[in-house]
Amino acid sequence: MDRCAFSDLIREELGNPWLLRIKAPIWLLRIITFCGEYIGRMTGQITALNNDKYHIMRQRNWRCDIQPAKDELGYQPRYDLKKGVALAVKWYQENGWL
Repeated sequence: MDRCAFSDLIREELGNPWLLRIKAPIWLLRIITFCGEYIGRMTGQITALNNDKYHIMRQRNWRCDIQPAKDELGYQPRYDLKKGVALAVKWYQENGWL
């Protein structure tokens, strides 16, 4: 499943909120997250775009595939991705994180 399909599952579970996908050069993301980090330190609040997020976002081609764990370890997930996303979103909502 590609990155957009995963975010589409999340968006769908949240009731299809507005979404804007932007492709930006990594240097621009660095500037934005640096500013976010600075603002966070000044206000004492953690911002959504900070140095930790930069380190995650600079990894451009993440792919997550559990097939090797299934094949080599016999792993069988309890839920498929769609059900897992639904449960995760519900938990975040019930616990006031969304």
